[in-house]
Amino acid sequence: MKFNYMRVAMFFVLLLSVATFTTSCSSFGGGGDTPTDAAYVGDWKLVKATFTGEVAEPADFAGFSIALNSAGTYVLTNPTTFPSPTGVAGTYQSDNSFIIFDTNVSVNLVSLSGNTMVWEWQVSQPGKITATYRYTFERM
Repeated sequence: MKFNYMRVAMFFVLLLSVATFTTSCSSFGGGGDTPTDAAYVGDWKLVKATFTGEVAEPADFAGFSIALNSAGTYVLTNPTTFPSPTGVAGTYQSDNSFIIFDTNVSVNLVSLSGNTMVWEWQVSQPGKITATYRYTFERM
């Protein structure tokens, strides 16, 4: 039985090619996986809010907005007049499905299209019905 060095060499080249391809493509996601993604960065004004299907009056959230900065930080404007899943300021990141604020508060990114972004999150309290909040923002 002869040892075939050519097969071993080809196997090694194939293995190396697969490893290189896997490593080089692991960061290829088409964007949206870092807070510096231009799709998120900007000032966003709240234009519609619903709470478990009931639409809030526009006067209830007048002036409520969030600034998402390219450095991965955010700042709310007029946060005391309307509920928010975030603090007044802090950090954020995204994984295309969720925006995570301050490393522990996740909101579902329902859609991000052009100048419109929609978030949704749920609040549960023992013995009470789970409330679903849905906010629609427009880029200012």
